Amino acid sequence: MLLSSCFAMIFICCGSDSQSVYDNEEKWVPIMADMYAAQTAAEASEEPLRDSLFALYREQIVQIHDIEQEDLSMALEEIASDPEKAVDFYDKVIEYLNELDQQKENHHH
Repeated sequence: MLLSSCFAMIFICCGSDSQSVYDNEEKWVPIMADMYAAQTAAEASEEPLRDSLFALYREQIVQIHDIEQEDLSMALEEIASDPEKAVDFYDKVIEYLNELDQQKENHHH
């Protein structure tokens, strides 16, 4: 539930495209996982810095994944526009994050 709330905040805060997010999940799942991490990190910061930090993180995500801000905005808009599809997509993002956690744990053992 908490993860869903955080995702909802990400998608509401940011504001369809030539290729649907749902037709290109291999690309968008890792990007949205990074967006979730950025939102979580920004929320852990003091109030005056939150928005600035999230904007900075978002800019880094765009650079890392070699996409345009507009593409990210349109993808977020597309996800927010269809809650039923979004639930399945969020599940894939959470699964991706869990796999990353598992890989990290396996590296430490």
